[in-house]
Amino acid sequence: LDMSIKEYLILNCLIFMFGSSLGSFFILVISRVANNQSIVLPKSHCTSCKNKLSWYEIIPVFSWIYLHGKCRKCKTRIPISYVLIESFSGLLMLVCYHLLG
Repeated sequence: LDMSIKEYLILNCLIFMFGSSLGSFFILVISRVANNQSIVLPKSHCTSCKNKLSWYEIIPVFSWIYLHGKCRKCKTRIPISYVLIESFSGLLMLVCYHLLG
């Protein structure tokens, strides 16, 4: 498969985003199941002020960076472990793609 550098970078970004989205979902499932909550409802929200998150606040890794690791409304710190797990999942997906094709 012959691709340009631009196509290669776009593909790698998409793979990273997919992997980090899975990591974000795993965080949600683990935290909600541990608290006997539904994984469907309520919608994603700040655990401190309960503010419902907008679409741009739930983009794995990028939202954490954009929001400087804090809730947009109440400024409560979002644990760095969230972004680390999302990043690790994205990188793991990239490694798997490159090793397994």
